[in-house]
Amino acid sequence: MDVWTALVNRGRYADLLEVGLVDSILDSLPFDYSAPEARALRDLLAEIYHRDNDIRAIAAAAKFPAGEIPYGDNARMTWHALLAAARNRDLLTELIHRILDDPPASAYRTRITELISAVPAVPPPEELLLGGQALLDAIPRVDLEYAERQTGSSPTLKDMSFLHSALRVAPGVVRLRTGFSNGNFTASGFLISRDVVLTNFHVLFDKEHHDERADVTEVWFDYETGPDGRSKKEVIFHADPATAVGDKHLDWAAIKLPCPAPAHNLPLLLAPRRVMVGEEVCIIQHPNGKPKQIAMEHNTVVYVGNDHLQYLTDTEGGSSGSPVFDDKWRVIGLHSSSDEVILKGERRVVNVGTTIRAVAEGLREAGIMFDSE
Repeated sequence: MDVWTALVNRGRYADLLEVGLVDSILDSLPFDYSAPEARALRDLLAEIYHRDNDIRAIAAAAKFPAGEIPYGDNARMTWHALLAAARNRDLLTELIHRILDDPPASAYRTRITELISAVPAVPPPEELLLGGQALLDAIPRVDLEYAERQTGSSPTLKDMSFLHSALRVAPGVVRLRTGFSNGNFTASGFLISRDVVLTNFHVLFDKEHHDERADVTEVWFDYETGPDGRSKKEVIFHADPATAVGDKHLDWAAIKLPCPAPAHNLPLLLAPRRVMVGEEVCIIQHPNGKPKQIAMEHNTVVYVGNDHLQYLTDTEGGSSGSPVFDDKWRVIGLHSSSDEVILKGERRVVNVGTTIRAVAEGLREAGIMFDSE
C-alpha cells in the first residue's frame, strides 16, 4: 500500500496536502483543463454538487466570496469556472480539502484523491474504429431509424424482478486500476469465472508501446455505495500482469486473480448469441473510475457486425471493459469505446463493443473457462 492510499484509508485528508504528493493539477496556474484528470475532477464535482445551494455552501467553507461564484448554465459549467477561479485566488487546495472532509463527497474520496495525485489515475486512451460523427454515419440509416423508434416506444416501466436481477449480477463487475510506464489508468471489467476477469486489451496492454503489459494491475470488488449512500468496503486483488492474454484486434483481454473472488461476487453469464438491432441493453460500469453505476434507460443496439456492435446511450462515456447486458442480464457485449455525436439536435453517445460471440470464441481458443448459457 502506498503513502497516498494509506492516508486515504486512515481518513487523514489534510495530510494529503502536506506529504508533497499533490503537485500536478492543484498546483498548475492557471488551472490546466488540457489534463484529463482536471476534466474528470470537474465532472465528478458537478455530479456531487449539482445544486447552486450546495456549490455555494462548499465554496463558502473554503472562504471563496459568495458574490463572486461564477455560476454557469449548469453544474458542469459552474465547476469549470469555479475551479479556475479558486486556483487564481490560491484557494483551490483549501476547496479540495473541504470537499474531501464533506460527508456528501464521502463515497468519492478515493476517486478525488486519485485525480489530484502526482500520478493521477485516468481512463486509458480509447481507440475508436471511427471517430465522432463518422462513427454515427457508418451505421446503416434503416437500422438507426428502427433503433430510434424502438427507443422512443420502449416502456420505461420494469417488473421488480428486473431490479433484483441487476443487484444479483452487479457484484461481478469490477473496477481496474493499472500502472504503466506512462501513467496510471482506471477501467472496468467483470468476472467470467471464479478467478478470471475479462476487460479490454487496451486496458491491460499499452498499444502505443509495443503492447507492453501493465506493471501493476489492481482488481477492485465492491467499489460502490450501499443502500444508505455510504461507500462499501472495497476488496482489492493484485493480479499478476503476466497472466493476461487477449486479442488486440477484438480488444479483449483476460487476467487471472491470485485466488478466487469473494463468495458473493459471482461470475457473469455470457450469452454468445446473435444480437439484433433494436435490442435494449444495460451497462454496469465504473465510469471514469468512479464508484459503480448502472445505465438502464434509452440504451439501444443500432448496429451489429460480425465482431462488433454499436449502441446509443444518453449516459456518460469512458467505461472501457464494462459488460453490455441484454434484458435478461446476460452479457452480450464487451464495451470498448465511445464518442459524442449530435443526433436530431441532441447530444448522444454512440458506443462500440465487441460481441461476446466473438470474445467467447477467442476465450475457447486460449483455453480459458467461462460461465455461459
